[in-house]
Amino acid sequence: MRAEAERLALLATLARRKFQAVRRAIDLTATAVVMAGIGLLSMYIPLEKIAM
Repeated sequence: MRAEAERLALLATLARRKFQAVRRAIDLTATAVVMAGIGLLSMYIPLEKIAM
């Protein structure tokens, strides 16, 4: 019975770590997409309009 509890605790810890890793990957991907979008949009905005 104790071995099952330890195994369950281990699996819960591994699941939490996996969830955190996936969440970080999604955050980094979203940040990269936003930065790329800003970069692409900045090519279409003349610098004169930004300075005003």
